[in-house]
Amino acid sequence: MEYRKLINFGNTSLVVTIPKEWVTLHKLKKGDFIYLEQGPDSITLFPKEKEEVKIEREYTIEVDGAVMETVKRRAITAYINNYDSILFTGKSIIKKSQEIRDILTKNFIAMEIVEESTGRIVARSFVNIKDINLEHNLRRADNMIRTMLQDLITLEQYGKEKRTVIRDSLDVRDKDVNKMVFLSYRFIHFLFTEKKAWNKQEPVQLLENWYLFNNIERLGNDAKRIARLLVEVPKKESIRELSVLLSRVEKMYEGTMHSFYTNNSEMAYKLSLDRTPLLNDCDALIEQNKQNSTIIKACEKIKQFVGNVQNIMRLRY
Repeated sequence: MEYRKLINFGNTSLVVTIPKEWVTLHKLKKGDFIYLEQGPDSITLFPKEKEEVKIEREYTIEVDGAVMETVKRRAITAYINNYDSILFTGKSIIKKSQEIRDILTKNFIAMEIVEESTGRIVARSFVNIKDINLEHNLRRADNMIRTMLQDLITLEQYGKEKRTVIRDSLDVRDKDVNKMVFLSYRFIHFLFTEKKAWNKQEPVQLLENWYLFNNIERLGNDAKRIARLLVEVPKKESIRELSVLLSRVEKMYEGTMHSFYTNNSEMAYKLSLDRTPLLNDCDALIEQNKQNSTIIKACEKIKQFVGNVQNIMRLRY
């Protein structure tokens, strides 16, 4: 074992020399890059980027006799856990082929069928894990939630037919939010289980991101379900009252995301004070409409939405 002495370099940096024999062996020169892999008690140097031997993993789902909702959940599990491919197998594959295609297209990004026969369908992920950007995914999902809220607020302007069209649009956008969330879960799970030198995120950051995307997914579900309820509200006056509440929710949500992006804890604390008055007004509207189960359910969903926004606020407390 050789020993090397740390040398000061500038005011804050330290350097260590590399054995000349090693440099000569790998034909390195000034300006070349070397690569390092950090361990808990050591650092390993490589003359070129280390080539990884990737072991392909396949997840098998038996569809015969299975409820398709369960098949979907198993597929989501495989995707999040970074399986490279999913094998759907069974005698009823042909009958369930379209439902399997719907599961793949409505829930996943870059997951495509590469093989199909009478007894099996193989779907493969074409996601390059290094290309995933959590901030990019968050911004996209955030924008979708904002447009969903905006459309919920405008529902009071329309009759039932147009409200139904907007409701269906929110259903589609909720699925797009889920795609961003599942892709982010996949990436976070990968970083937790695979120690990579290019991963600069600490475990606490990964946990924060997991919690954040979990609440973003819930917000999409809440908005979708609120839209379904508003379609059934018979009186425009009642929808208007709900729209007023939703406008306040929108303001809280936008402020919360701004506080998150700017790491502004004071803003988050201030926004948290709006929560109780908003929940109280939801309860007051419920009290005024004791005989209207649809309005009651809509108010409860709005309260649930506020709770999930509050969860995001806590990431900046």
